[in-house]
Amino acid sequence: MNQPVPDAAPALSAGTLFYLFGDRCVPSAGTFGATTLPSGAKVKAEDLSALVWAASVWNLRQTGALTMAPVTKKALGMFKTDHVELAMGPQIVQKAGYEDAVMRAVGGGTALVHDVIHQWYGRDVVDPEGTTFALASQEMVQFGLGREVDSGRGALGGFLLGKTRIEPLPEAISPWWEHFTRVHPAWVQFTQGEPQLAETLLGTCRKAIRNRQESDRDDDF
Repeated sequence: MNQPVPDAAPALSAGTLFYLFGDRCVPSAGTFGATTLPSGAKVKAEDLSALVWAASVWNLRQTGALTMAPVTKKALGMFKTDHVELAMGPQIVQKAGYEDAVMRAVGGGTALVHDVIHQWYGRDVVDPEGTTFALASQEMVQFGLGREVDSGRGALGGFLLGKTRIEPLPEAISPWWEHFTRVHPAWVQFTQGEPQLAETLLGTCRKAIRNRQESDRDDDF
């Protein structure tokens, strides 16, 4: 049976596209600090979680949906920090996943990439990288690239980790490889052509995710 052509489908966010083929984007990893991709490969969760947000922001600029510019802000009125500022662009089109989340935040008045991601979380979480990847899983289901199945976990495991999991559908994912081979080289070209902006973009995404790490500190004495 022929698979649908990706270009004819609604726009998959660059973040989820890079998540699907993350082993071609970031270093591989062992068990510690790793996330398992739909392909079964393990990569560094910290690197990939920052990339899926950064690539989505960049792709929104590519499509004319947003503008992106480096800015310097003072933290606590003293320390200068590099940021990336976003504004609505001339082309407004329907987006999904990470790109939809970014567009909604910028449309609501949030300008800095750090604040877009930080506010998206809503609260501190135990696993901020995993929470970011959950958005890719949701988009996979939306686009027919995965399906929700019973996790088979017991009562305790289901409470802690969820009663369902997303099962990737390799035959549906594979046609997107061609799209990835067009988008990823353009991303690499961006990192090489505008290295300072790319480094700041990735850095601010990484920081926003890290700042949502729930503290296990116990202040009760």
